[in-house]
Amino acid sequence: MGCSNVGKSTLVNRIIAELNMSRELRTQTSSIPGTTLGIVQVPLKDGTFLNDTPGVYNEHQLVAYLTQDEIDLVLPTKTVEPVHYTVKPFNSFLIGGLARIDYVAGDKRVFLTFFHSPKLKIHATNPDKADDVYRKHLGVLFQPPFTPDRRADLGPFPDLVPTTFIFVGKGFSEAAVDIVLPGIGWVAVTAAEGSEVTFRAWGPRSCPPTIREDTLMPFEAPSAQRRRVKQLFKR
Repeated sequence: MGCSNVGKSTLVNRIIAELNMSRELRTQTSSIPGTTLGIVQVPLKDGTFLNDTPGVYNEHQLVAYLTQDEIDLVLPTKTVEPVHYTVKPFNSFLIGGLARIDYVAGDKRVFLTFFHSPKLKIHATNPDKADDVYRKHLGVLFQPPFTPDRRADLGPFPDLVPTTFIFVGKGFSEAAVDIVLPGIGWVAVTAAEGSEVTFRAWGPRSCPPTIREDTLMPFEAPSAQRRRVKQLFKR
């Protein structure tokens, strides 16, 4: 059992494949929440059953508030290619209309590595202008939602609210933390060793950003630095 759209049916299908069982036993998967309508029993060779269950509704899941077209924009359909930036303090990044990252304080530049659907566009701006830019272009430049009116339709999905994170860099050989944006992806932050940095992450009140100290892809930024790093801001 688990929440909708977390991969329960995909896991069942992978087990079926690993056991070399008939493809006809595989369950249906989709990005649409609620695709599994009832308990699906998959008979195993030893006489036991593997049960695929419907997803449990969770008001803290982003997909609970989005239309199918918006879900298709948020959920990646192929391997995610990380996007890398090197930035100085006092810069902001808007991620579609669903999240925002501010580099609030620090004495040095940091590397940011974004992991999310390539269909979600990243827009860099100044923190002092970010609120106005967001409100002006929400539903047009920043999607989802697809229209400004859709914001009102989202009900308990309110304006973005901030959460502040303070942490210390581990050096440029690995990311210090992941800033997790529920339902969207995450941003790995790589900072100078011993350097204290402050970030402010914005997300819906029902799906607030969190921090993950056990980073999933800690060495991606150094690799990208050797290949190509997007230099957004001149010295």
